[in-house]
Amino acid sequence: MRRRGGGRRVAPRVATGVGVAAIGAVAAVSLLVDYAGIVTAARDTVIDQGDYGLGARFAVFREGLAPGLPQLAVLWPVAGALAALGCILALRWPLGEERAGDPTAPSLLP
Repeated sequence: MRRRGGGRRVAPRVATGVGVAAIGAVAAVSLLVDYAGIVTAARDTVIDQGDYGLGARFAVFREGLAPGLPQLAVLWPVAGALAALGCILALRWPLGEERAGDPTAPSLLP
């Protein structure tokens, strides 16, 4: 493929991959900037030093999802159940035969 300026055009997937790799490289470099601080924080973190059970770890996770909002904490399992139900329904009843050849129909398969 040629552009007006005579340069070669890069395929969209390659350009996306290069963009993601560039973002990852910038993220890695940004972590190296404060590597000593990250190591100190990991060493001083209380949750990693104690012998906590699975229930305590889930409590920390739950508090992170809904800090100080018990109503929101109740809704997270409901949202998870609805998401699982949506996945089951999508797998159980895929697109009908009338839309199987339609290129505009949404699909998870390439």
